[in-house]
Amino acid sequence: MEMGATGLGADDGWCRNEIPCAHVRFRCSKMRFGSVASSRKLSGNTTEERVARPIMNLDEVEFDDVEDNGRYTSSRGQISTHIGAKKLGYNLTVLPPGKVQCPFHCHHAEEEMFLILEGEGELRFGEKRYPIGKHDVIACPSGGAEVAHQIVNTGTATMRYLSLSTKADLEVCEYPDSQKVLASVRNRGPSGLRKLFRTEDSVDYYEGEKP
Repeated sequence: MEMGATGLGADDGWCRNEIPCAHVRFRCSKMRFGSVASSRKLSGNTTEERVARPIMNLDEVEFDDVEDNGRYTSSRGQISTHIGAKKLGYNLTVLPPGKVQCPFHCHHAEEEMFLILEGEGELRFGEKRYPIGKHDVIACPSGGAEVAHQIVNTGTATMRYLSLSTKADLEVCEYPDSQKVLASVRNRGPSGLRKLFRTEDSVDYYEGEKP
């Protein structure tokens, strides 16, 4: 996913510094859908199941992941869990001029798609660069450095785009510019795992093991 600076995807919010959304042209209102649910009776079942409303208008998105970190400055609003998505994650990203949302990276498990709603910029993709603008659809399949990607706002206006990704329980991300690797296991309580390290730290398989 076009991630937070962590390298995780469209469904993973990593809130950092709390800053106002005033710089965003997009209305940042309180989300209504996080708690809205309807009740229905399933056939043959006397208990009620609360079902999340499966629709959210983009005007209702609350920016719950705001980062102000120099070049890596953006606001993201998580959508998928609020409308009941299970196997896909999606969010709305707002990117100011001259900024990028996260470091150049690739996913070995998850696949991503981006839809540019407003603004213009550049897509780094592998060793190439492409101009991007309103209504462009971008495919970022899983793989190695040849499909590493990064969206850069090279324009003079705010860029808005919709991010969508598959959700993998096990994920490995690479950062070709800095030679880092992120290994993560989707939250499983105490058994969860998230490690970020440099590739140069690689050791032999039996390093540190008892003889």
